[in-house]
Amino acid sequence: MPRIRPSTALLALLLAGCSSRPDAPPDTSQPPQPQQPDARPDSQTQDPRPLPSPRSAQAQLSPAQEQDAAPEASREANSDAPGSGGLSSGLSSAIIAPAMVQSELPLRLPAPAVAPIVRDPRVPGLKAQIAKYRLFAAYRALEGIDLAAGSYAEAARLLREESGLYAAKGLQDASIIAAQSAARYEPSTALFQERAPTEQEVTALYSGAPGEPFIGCYLGAFIDRDDALRETYQDENFQTHRTSAEWSQAVGKGHGSLFMYLAYAGRNSNFPLRWVQELKAHGVIPHIAWEPGNLDDVRDDKYLQGFARACAGVDWPIFIRFASEMNGKWTPYHNDPRKYRKKFKLVNRVLHRYAPRVATIWCVSNPPLTNAFDYYPGDDGCDWVGVNFYSVPFHENRREQPAFEENPLAFLDPIYKRFAVHKPIAICEFAASHRPALDNITRNAFAIQKMSVVYSALPRLYPRVKLVDWFSMDTIARPTPGKTLSDYTLTQQPQVLAAYRQLISSPYFLSRAQRLSDPKPFLPRPLLDNTRLRGIERISAWCNLQLSGTKVFATLGGKVVYASAKPGAQEMALDLSRGPFGKQKLEVLVYDARNRFVTRTSRLVQVLS
Repeated sequence: MPRIRPSTALLALLLAGCSSRPDAPPDTSQPPQPQQPDARPDSQTQDPRPLPSPRSAQAQLSPAQEQDAAPEASREANSDAPGSGGLSSGLSSAIIAPAMVQSELPLRLPAPAVAPIVRDPRVPGLKAQIAKYRLFAAYRALEGIDLAAGSYAEAARLLREESGLYAAKGLQDASIIAAQSAARYEPSTALFQERAPTEQEVTALYSGAPGEPFIGCYLGAFIDRDDALRETYQDENFQTHRTSAEWSQAVGKGHGSLFMYLAYAGRNSNFPLRWVQELKAHGVIPHIAWEPGNLDDVRDDKYLQGFARACAGVDWPIFIRFASEMNGKWTPYHNDPRKYRKKFKLVNRVLHRYAPRVATIWCVSNPPLTNAFDYYPGDDGCDWVGVNFYSVPFHENRREQPAFEENPLAFLDPIYKRFAVHKPIAICEFAASHRPALDNITRNAFAIQKMSVVYSALPRLYPRVKLVDWFSMDTIARPTPGKTLSDYTLTQQPQVLAAYRQLISSPYFLSRAQRLSDPKPFLPRPLLDNTRLRGIERISAWCNLQLSGTKVFATLGGKVVYASAKPGAQEMALDLSRGPFGKQKLEVLVYDARNRFVTRTSRLVQVLS
């Protein structure tokens, strides 16, 4: 769950210099960090650190894996070659996502595509102070001026420079904060074409870890404390669960995984056989957040061996997230990385000794990340790497700490960049609040914006994220002492639920355990120059600038064909059956909430008749 961030005063100070944005959101809200369900033995709250930053739109995996894309091999060139030995050769033909939402803005540019000029008499003096003294106050003042003027790229450059200075002085937290803010305002954009993946792309995106889907991302959720769901049953530990069937009906689609919290050893810590069997019957992969009260209790003993044998006995994939959020001071297994690594490796070794279909997940909380990687058990000590993070309008339920413009991808980025090349990534807990306890005001737009950014970014920027779990719980109605209160349920607000349904409707988000014979979902892959397009093409654009009110326009052959201000990826179905044919310029232009031009990107494509 979300945790309380360290050095609140420092965060407030750094953010204050960048808070003079003219395009602030119309409403204010304050989602406290999500809390763990009351069934969780030592649930904590994690206040996401107040620094958003979308990752670079161009970044995918390693440079070598980027070269695997074959853009000219669009839909007709993506049949599988049987017997080739590639991981996708047994998968059947691709399946196409449902219809995309089209433009909701007028098809015209709001202003000339000319970058704004910063005209402020303070600028020369501030630049001189920076050049001579490297004053942090001068950096923050100049960043504020640039942001107010709509000069986002220059503000991002200054923030990166400021981050480097903090790092040189050993101020790690300040450096991270400035770097994340820089990424937030970096207005880079990218274009994608949705098509069937090539066999090489499937191979590049699959590492062969236990429980890993070949391609796509398992939908997951915590549903056991969603009180809108009425069907319940108890497991062997007298823990109450909601049914996967009712959840699927409520949200409009099955989820490939559901998770629960379970104490390690001691009272009510038996293997939850009834829950696992119920999920298996519906093709759902169980995900157990297994939490010890003391690492000294973790031994190669009868309890651990019996649990491993029980996992093997159901003959079904199971995710085991052992001792997660160990980098947070709220966990009883924090502060001894060496012992933690030893115990995690022990659990991983014993589980795999008896149950080869188990997938162990090493999962951190972000924030904080200060020494999180010290706890990593090594590539041979776990199967997956996970991260928990939440989106809140106000940190720590304080009005003086607004976080409306935080980009949740900032919390995923450092984990993905470090581990995705060789480990599948799991977002083990994510949610965005629509109603904080601070003022009890419903703010659906906030939750919709944050969920849209995360879920639409995954197939484009984070294709190695293979599991994403939504934490559907109202911690106001089910408070945990000492934890921030907020409502993260998906089922209470029709607008939030409708947005979630739309986001997960793509076959990319997997609704059951994937089999080799399952169809491959289409993937948004980078659109390159000279790509051949024909008929109805599904094109999408991603802009790192995910501030409230950002507008995206697409032109083809100089004509505006798409315009939208919705958050997340901009998805468009272009009907090219009537042209324009031949070589055409497909361009995306971005404007901010005040209709100031921000950036553009384009590709030359071949439109075929």
